[in-house]
Amino acid sequence: MPVPMPMPMPNTATTKAAKQALRKQFNVSLSQVSKTSVDIQSAIIVDSLAPILKPYHSIACFMSMDHSEVNTQGIIKWIFEQGKSLYLPRCTNTRDTHQVKLRTQTKDLTKDHPHLTFHKMKSYEEVLNLQPQGKYKLREPMPENVSSSSSSASASALYLPPQLDVILVPSVIFGINGDKPGARLGHGAGFYDDFFKRYQYYNPDKKMPLLIGIGLKEQIIDNNATSSSTNVQIPIDDHDYFMDCIVSGDGQVYWINKG
Repeated sequence: MPVPMPMPMPNTATTKAAKQALRKQFNVSLSQVSKTSVDIQSAIIVDSLAPILKPYHSIACFMSMDHSEVNTQGIIKWIFEQGKSLYLPRCTNTRDTHQVKLRTQTKDLTKDHPHLTFHKMKSYEEVLNLQPQGKYKLREPMPENVSSSSSSASASALYLPPQLDVILVPSVIFGINGDKPGARLGHGAGFYDDFFKRYQYYNPDKKMPLLIGIGLKEQIIDNNATSSSTNVQIPIDDHDYFMDCIVSGDGQVYWINKG
C-alpha cells in the first residue's frame, strides 16, 4: 500500500484561516444531526467496515464524542468480538513522553508540543469504564506508570507507537473525488497528522497502517458535485495526510489507495 503523502499548500496563514472558517461552518450543521440519525449511520458503518477490517488484527480506533460524529461503540465491540486487538488514543505531550518534537510548522523547534499515544485495551468492559479526563474531557486510557527515576529513553520507549494494521480516523469533514480525494479537515489540534508522521519516524522500515476515515454522510464532501452546498474544497497544508479509504454513514465505501 502506498504511503499517504502530504500535499503542499503555498500560503499557510491563508490555509489556516480557510480551515477555521470551514470547520466552524460544518460544526454548526453537524450539531443539528439527530442522535437517531447518528445511531443509524453508526450501525451501517459497522456493517460496511466489517469486510474491510476482517484481514487485519491490530486496529486503532477513537472514543467518539457524544454528538456530531460517528458513535464508535459498535465498532469497538465488533473488534473485540472478532478477537482482534484494539488500541485507543490518549492526548499527551512531548514533555511527558520524551518523544521527538515533530511539529516543524511551529517557530520554536525546541518547544514541547501535544501528541497522541495509542494504548492496547484489554477488554470491552475496560473501554466502557473509561472516564472523561484531560484538557478535552475525552474518554482516554490511563497512561502506564513511569517512575520518577525512569530515564527519558525508557519513558519514550513506553509510549512509542505500537505496530498497527489499521487506524480508524475521525474528522470534521472528508473529501472524495476531485483533485484531492481522501483529504481530511480535522478538529484543528493536529493530533492525527502528527501521529501519522510520528509513526513513520519511529517505524522507518514498516509500511504505514491503512488509514480509514469514518464519518456521517453529512461529513462527506464530494468535490465533483455540481451543488454549491456539497462542492467544498478542503484546504491542505504540507503536513496534512490523506486517507486510503473513507467509509460513510450511508454505507458507501470510497477507496483512494486500495493497494
